Amino acid sequence: MFRASDIFGRRPGSVPEKPKVEKKDEPKARTWDPATGQFVEEDLPAEVQEMMRASKRPKVQEAPLRPEPARPQRPPAPPPAPPPVPFVAKPVPAHAANLGPKRLSVVFRGFTKQELNAQYVEKPDRPIQGRVSFWNPTQTYFIYWQRSMERCAICDSGSYQPAKDGSVPGWAYRKDSQHFAKASDGWMEVWGNAWKPAQVVCTVIEGNPTDDDILVKEPAATSARPELTVDQYKSLVEQVYSKKNPSKLEDLPGLFVKYQGRERELFDQVCDKYKASFEELVGGAAGSTNGVPSQSEGTPSETSVMPELSARQYAILVQAIYEKKNPTKLADLPRLLERYRGMEKEFYQQVCGKYQVHPMNFYKEGAALLVEI
Repeated sequence: MFRASDIFGRRPGSVPEKPKVEKKDEPKARTWDPATGQFVEEDLPAEVQEMMRASKRPKVQEAPLRPEPARPQRPPAPPPAPPPVPFVAKPVPAHAANLGPKRLSVVFRGFTKQELNAQYVEKPDRPIQGRVSFWNPTQTYFIYWQRSMERCAICDSGSYQPAKDGSVPGWAYRKDSQHFAKASDGWMEVWGNAWKPAQVVCTVIEGNPTDDDILVKEPAATSARPELTVDQYKSLVEQVYSKKNPSKLEDLPGLFVKYQGRERELFDQVCDKYKASFEELVGGAAGSTNGVPSQSEGTPSETSVMPELSARQYAILVQAIYEKKNPTKLADLPRLLERYRGMEKEFYQQVCGKYQVHPMNFYKEGAALLVEI
């Protein structure tokens, strides 16, 4: 049997492989050529290509959708206000009704030394030189009255005992003698080795500042005892020691410095310790007026005001104290004088308080040294 495959040289059942057509940009017309057994590509007529191009529309790239901005949510409506509660006055407790005035509390601003800018509260249990003191919350700085200078000052807690003994240490002081919480001409504060003016503002937080609120309130006397002068109290204390314990007489100058401004308190303590009576002391005093020794009797007055000395004279007095009381401190004297430059008087008073030396008495003893300058 004659087959068509015999003409084209193909075996029965064999199928020619179809060629792979590459895709091109221009469309082609493909027709099958039985003679070659392949597809023949031919270009489409120009009219057809033109029609095909016109039918193809370029794809328009759509812009990405922008997310809609979040709309602000309205806050929830506040809950309805509770009905007003009628005010009922509470009874004041009996112990609260008897409370005295509030303690004075102030705040300072304007010091260059930032530690001084703080709140200070009255501490009646810490009197210094006859008046109450005021402390900051950390108990590191306090305001106190400098009796010899008649002014208020701010000092650190490290100098609490010298200030209590009558010295006048401090980082700042008020230029007048008014209450520190009242308006003033200004303050002076330490700046390096000198003093400089400070524009300070004092704000009262609680209480009412008066000149009396910094005075120590002493209990009223139990007996009708006349008020004596400082020299009279000192004379009576000397009498007690002369009769009861003469060995303590050499300690009197230090005791008078420690209790400066509290001579009556010292006298009462000595009388209690040695069982001495005020009536017996003043009753047997010879040459007294109204049973009280006159100021002209006894030792010379120890409350005389010291004259103003030069820095070199104060340094000589301090050196004399160290030579007598603690020679090992002589090596530190140049450094201490440099530290207290401009404050030599305060330095001298601090050294006197530390070694229980009366400033005026020691000045009189060392007057010969000062003349040689």
